Amino acid sequence: MSEEKIKDASVEYVTASKSKLSDLWKQEDWLAVWMGVIIIAVASVSVITGTFDFSAAKFKTWGNGVSAFDQLGKLSFWGSLLRTFLVTGVLFTAGVKLKGQSLKKYIPAYVGLFVLAIIVRFISAEYTLNRYLEWAFWALIVGLVVANTVGVPKWLKPAVQTEYYIKAGLVVMGFSVLFSNIINFGLYGLGIAWFVTPIVIILALVIAIVAPIVLNQEFKTWIMRALVFLVASCPCSIVISVPLAFFTCIGAISKKGMLIKGTKHIEALSNAKYIAFDKTGTITTGKMQIDKLVSKGKYEEEELLKYM
Repeated sequence: MSEEKIKDASVEYVTASKSKLSDLWKQEDWLAVWMGVIIIAVASVSVITGTFDFSAAKFKTWGNGVSAFDQLGKLSFWGSLLRTFLVTGVLFTAGVKLKGQSLKKYIPAYVGLFVLAIIVRFISAEYTLNRYLEWAFWALIVGLVVANTVGVPKWLKPAVQTEYYIKAGLVVMGFSVLFSNIINFGLYGLGIAWFVTPIVIILALVIAIVAPIVLNQEFKTWIMRALVFLVASCPCSIVISVPLAFFTCIGAISKKGMLIKGTKHIEALSNAKYIAFDKTGTITTGKMQIDKLVSKGKYEEEELLKYM
């Protein structure tokens, strides 16, 4: 189902309309899914066959005795950076075209946005900055500074589609979390990945293609049923819920006045058995008070207070 907004003089109504087959290649949610699937598929072929490199650009920490030019002087770094730019640029540009937006405005805006992101990522890799806050916080800070000083340039706005990028990123991130769990599960996880998943996909294709031909019914209905079958059979909701749970946790903790450097530290807490603090005020206000006093001897509570 998709939503349509109807406005009158004083009230805005939101109505639901029936889903269309064209939503699969026009709606932003589906486009993000397809982009994630393409990236995952190509990356899987790269890892399994080893015939080509599909790794994204990685920024190593510099400073504290390590020169930034140690990484900038390597051709392999610039090759991975160019590959990252081309892959993300082609996929996101294709999605923008399918959404009916202007490529003439989006392409230069995306180039500018990518360059800005690389600059922020490089600065955040500095040893001292990276030690206290990860790159996402510095990106947020730079964005707030730009937006509240010079303002976002008009030519850059077509590429500022945060929700669009986050959706595609969640698909890829969810797969990486799931795949790491499969490896940790060992043979059991590999059995699910290599046998159960292909069977589910084959059955979904049978539902989408064979069923309407045999029963002489519309393909649209059975394609939607095949998609429902995939959602019900595969751990899609689990894949998406894992990163969302981490982000929700970070958000809830930040409301309490605390900052966590990354999600890996939240996951590490699940294995913690004991926590030791060296002083009061670490997680308390530092203002101690007696909650309850129990006397086990001959002295009354009031007398005990005199010796405290």
